Amino acid sequence: MITARKGANPLADSPDKTTGPEILDSETTPPPDLEQNTFPKNWPEELLLQVVLAAFYVAAGQIGLALAFYQESVTLVWPTAGIGLAAVVLYGPRVWPALAVGAFLTNFMEGSSLTFCLATAVGNPLESLTGAYLLKKAVDFRSEMGRLQDVLGFVVLAVPVSAGISATFGVMGLWVAEVLSVPNFPMAWWGWWLGDGMGMLIVTPLLLTWSVRPLWEIVSYRFFEAALLTLLLLITSSMVYGGLLDFPSVRASSYTVFPFIIWATLRFGPRGAVTTVFIVASISIWGTFMGRGAFAMETLQWSLLSLHGFLATISVSALLLAATLSERKNMLKEQACLQERLDKALTKVLAGFLPICAECKSIRNEDDDWVSVEHYVSDRTGAQFTHGLCPPCAEAFLADLDGLS
Repeated sequence: MITARKGANPLADSPDKTTGPEILDSETTPPPDLEQNTFPKNWPEELLLQVVLAAFYVAAGQIGLALAFYQESVTLVWPTAGIGLAAVVLYGPRVWPALAVGAFLTNFMEGSSLTFCLATAVGNPLESLTGAYLLKKAVDFRSEMGRLQDVLGFVVLAVPVSAGISATFGVMGLWVAEVLSVPNFPMAWWGWWLGDGMGMLIVTPLLLTWSVRPLWEIVSYRFFEAALLTLLLLITSSMVYGGLLDFPSVRASSYTVFPFIIWATLRFGPRGAVTTVFIVASISIWGTFMGRGAFAMETLQWSLLSLHGFLATISVSALLLAATLSERKNMLKEQACLQERLDKALTKVLAGFLPICAECKSIRNEDDDWVSVEHYVSDRTGAQFTHGLCPPCAEAFLADLDGLS
């Protein structure tokens, strides 16, 4: 994301329940229909939603601009892109006014030209709308991100395409505002694309997966294990990326958080995976910006570029692993359900068949014991038997007696 200041010349946004490795049983929450206007009848609530979303957008934008590395105008970390995409997926396209106002105010407060502010007010909402539309139409996206098609659609399609739209509008706005020359277009576009893409990779999955279930249900699930995992992750991340420990081989220790990410993914599913990635990203970005930790290099620009590769690796890896495990758990659960249904169906079909000896007429019970008909029926009905002869048997018996006589 790039913000043009006056006089600056920069170079350069959680249903089908699944158990198993989930922080909570995830629920299938289809995204809102992007082809319909879902504007609620209660306009005060809608106005409150727009205002709160715009405020969060501006606040996140200020955080992103605080990490600018070139003339206080260019940042390679733009969390508002992730907020915008998550907002459209969760609430539908009706939130675009909040995104437009938030983008305009974020840049206007930084002293950018009116032309550039208007360009971002168009490009940033269009970025989020495009990303959400691609997710819905291409992969039938679900907010809990528990399927491989959700993750692949998000990483391969929605993030790169939508980030490119925002980057194009932003760079064109800089050029029209006469703060960016044509030879600097590629570097500016690339920096913008990276910042928006990283914001979506880190922030969007976090907001989507934590929106699937109520917070009070989430907190009660494996609380102590989650607390222990979070504490160990915070300590390790602060040591490696925050600069608490300064030793020559700190760069070689940059991937020491992988065991914690795998732990969170195996035990808590997609929600645990994206939460651990967000914690690592927050600490590593702060440490790198302060010139500390495993990714601190000679210049902030190269430090953040190196950090981008690391964060993209752990984010995509965690999402893919979580989705694979979740799909496998869903498959096993579906298989067990089908087996149970098959067993019930076979029991119902076989209920009319009774194994009986063709010679002595004994019946085989559930314990594989052969018992008499009287014993079998009496055990199940409590009936008492009286013995006699039916007319055909009586005639045959009398005939045998006459023959003997």
